[in-house]
Amino acid sequence: MDAKDHRERLLIFLSDIYYRHPLIIVTIAIILSVLSILYTINNLEFQTGRNDLISQENRYNQLFLRFREEFADLDGLVIVIEGKDIERTKEFTTLLAKRLEGDKENFRDVFYKIDTDYFKDKALLYLSYDDLIDLGKKIRNHKKFIERLSRSPGLNELFDYINEEVSSAMVSSIISGFLGGDDKEKKDPVDLTLIISILEQMTERLERTVPYSSPWDKFFVGKEDKISESGFIVSDNEKLLFIVVNPVEEKESFAMARDSIDKARAYIADIRKDFPGIDAGISGSSALSSDEMVTTQRDVLLASIISLIGVTLLFVISFRGFVNPILAVVTLIIAISWSLGLTTLTVGHLNVISVVFATILIGLGIDFGIHLISRYQEEVSSGKGLLESIRSTLAHTGKGIIAGAITTSFAFFTTLLANFKGIEELGFIAGTGILMCLIAMMTVLPSLIVINTKWKEDNIHPSPRDNKGPSRIAFVETFLRYPKVIIFCGGLLFIISLISVRAIRFDYNILNLQAEGTESVEYEKKIFKNSERSSWYSVVIADSLEEARMKKGMLEGLPSVEKVESIISLIPEDQDKKIEYIMDIKPLLEGIPPGKEEFKPLDLDGLVSVLQKIKFKMREEKEDDWDPAKRPSSQSIKRVRDLISDLLSQLKEKDRKICIQYLTAFQKELFLDFNDKISTLKENIDPSPVTIEDLPSQLKKRFIGKTGKFLLQIFSRYNIWNRKPMEEFISDIRTVDPDTTGYAVQAFESSRLMKEGYERGGIYALIAIFIFMLYIFRNIRWAILAMVPLLVGSIWMIGLMYIFDLKFNLANLIVLPLIIGIGIDNGIHIVHRHREGQNNQKGSVISTSTGKAVTLSSLTTMIGFGSLMIASHRGIFSVGLLLTRSEERRVGKAGRS
Repeated sequence: MDAKDHRERLLIFLSDIYYRHPLIIVTIAIILSVLSILYTINNLEFQTGRNDLISQENRYNQLFLRFREEFADLDGLVIVIEGKDIERTKEFTTLLAKRLEGDKENFRDVFYKIDTDYFKDKALLYLSYDDLIDLGKKIRNHKKFIERLSRSPGLNELFDYINEEVSSAMVSSIISGFLGGDDKEKKDPVDLTLIISILEQMTERLERTVPYSSPWDKFFVGKEDKISESGFIVSDNEKLLFIVVNPVEEKESFAMARDSIDKARAYIADIRKDFPGIDAGISGSSALSSDEMVTTQRDVLLASIISLIGVTLLFVISFRGFVNPILAVVTLIIAISWSLGLTTLTVGHLNVISVVFATILIGLGIDFGIHLISRYQEEVSSGKGLLESIRSTLAHTGKGIIAGAITTSFAFFTTLLANFKGIEELGFIAGTGILMCLIAMMTVLPSLIVINTKWKEDNIHPSPRDNKGPSRIAFVETFLRYPKVIIFCGGLLFIISLISVRAIRFDYNILNLQAEGTESVEYEKKIFKNSERSSWYSVVIADSLEEARMKKGMLEGLPSVEKVESIISLIPEDQDKKIEYIMDIKPLLEGIPPGKEEFKPLDLDGLVSVLQKIKFKMREEKEDDWDPAKRPSSQSIKRVRDLISDLLSQLKEKDRKICIQYLTAFQKELFLDFNDKISTLKENIDPSPVTIEDLPSQLKKRFIGKTGKFLLQIFSRYNIWNRKPMEEFISDIRTVDPDTTGYAVQAFESSRLMKEGYERGGIYALIAIFIFMLYIFRNIRWAILAMVPLLVGSIWMIGLMYIFDLKFNLANLIVLPLIIGIGIDNGIHIVHRHREGQNNQKGSVISTSTGKAVTLSSLTTMIGFGSLMIASHRGIFSVGLLLTRSEERRVGKAGRS
């Protein structure tokens, strides 16, 4: 007796058991289901971190874990604040940070501003030596001007002084002294920036309410006032302020930081009520992961419900009955319950990849029930009794169901060789889930059918409503009358699609997987837009300060590196040399009197008069009055003249009291700021050297590890969410330190392993399945024929991807083992049924219950996976889209084969 007879005898033996003891089998199944659900509820965990998807045996992951052990994770959440009014934006940021600091239950390590008290008397040390020299020159050349404004601050005094200098030297004197340097110095073109800045703000104040912007930093040290110098964390262009905070995570939660993130968003919404015009949102690694997990959880749950309802309705409609389809769905639910219990017992958790397994089982597991019920009803319709129908169904179609389940589970189990933990876990969970569906459909479903039939006491002739097979597929049968035409057209489409294979691209950008409009993604894009770099970075660790300084210099020389942040950045260079020069200019600053905070009332008529005089002296036709080497650009002269013209026009047209009110307010801001700048300069004339030991603890905690190692954060010059810049960035850094790590490296390596894992799993699955086909069919011809739907349908799918401009990504790569597993299933059933009826079957296999079941199971699979297309998460959506397209091609090719 050959192996085929042994299998049939075993299945017939099981049929007899189901017939005699159906209630015992169903009872045991339900008890196991209830126990599985209870065990799952109490013990199943969720791993939300991307690092949880990676094996700890990988070297790059070991480096990351050591990095996280050495240095505190201070970048969990990045709160981004944006507003046009800088002072209001800083006020909002401070208020929000204080609110977060007070909520110890949800937040820790709130970092938004550096304690600047330590740097209060050391600001001049952070100027370059050339800027320090330039500052000394300006103080010497403008000492008279500075002293005059300190004693008698006001707009009238400011412009009177300018006009006096203009009158004495036709502007060249004031330009050479006040704005351009000393005649003894090298002659440079005059810079009218200070005058222009003051005139612009005066003009704007008369037009609308605008925030004050200091012109004095540009005047004294050649650079504009920066928000960062007040200690706030800002973007490169200083349009965004940041609060970096670590959320308190709940290990049992599916999205561990969800509660903290929701709380932060509630705080933002509450505070924004009092700050119109301020925009704020949350990004960062924790927010990106949490938003993705929440979106995934919601989408998968909704997709599973829609899938189950859709499959049930299609089942009921196709079989024109209610009972048997419901029995199959109940069996499927029992199988999923078993799978959850087994997953909890063996793996113990789900992750962002394996969480989709329930939808996979709904789409695939119901197929076994469709084939079994379809064949059973065919047998009953031919006049056979209940026992004989069950025996025939399991002995014949049962073999195809078992073979299909094994090949599908093979496809998933081969991912265990993928060397990527997340994929391996999904492969194991889905593979064992398929086997649970097989066991349930081959034991519980026949038992339920027996119970239902005996309960109706209609063993021989069941109700016609429940025993009709699926409705005939007449158009398919008509279509199959022309096999040569079909093969020709199919082959032509295969060749055309094959050409497009090389055009298919892979999208590594995980931001493109997130739901459109997700806050964390949108603010991550905003961070890049305003900083020209991602919030993600790579890190290099140095054992000593000298090594850190050496590596920092090497890293900053790399073409792909935009910025390197470290504790070294806070230690000024040439401190001794700078301190020596500061001592030289100290007497000059000590002689400046303290500024007054009381100002003379604004004399509007006097201001108008002096502005008219300055405008007259700025006329273009007086080129001979300028030193040719120091003459400012024509554009600058014209700008001063135009600004004065605009200002004078507004002063003439607008209400006099209003003009005085607005300019008086500006005068106060301008000269309080002037006094503050002079005071700051005086505070910095006796600095002590900056040392690491004395730096604020916030900074040391960020850049110095538990064992004294030094951290260097490296930011890319380009958008590393895209693969090519990411690869260049990581490769460049590894030339300096092969052990570089960080979130950027994790993303780069894990995405590479994930892609390779899926591809390797697909190749292994193909090999394993083909060997299994040879075993069950004992004929290479039938084995190859059974795989034709898979091969042709897969290529057609790629052709459709090209037409619809779809790309593979880190989410939809799961289709590789799935397509292989489900793609071979229809071929197995068609070949099995064809071989079974070779000697006595009339017509096409499509005319039998097997053909109808193939069509129906393909439709249910499309519903199962098509339900994923309701997902807002674009990665999950792409999985549903690709698998639905693939299934459309597969069922068509299977029928025509």
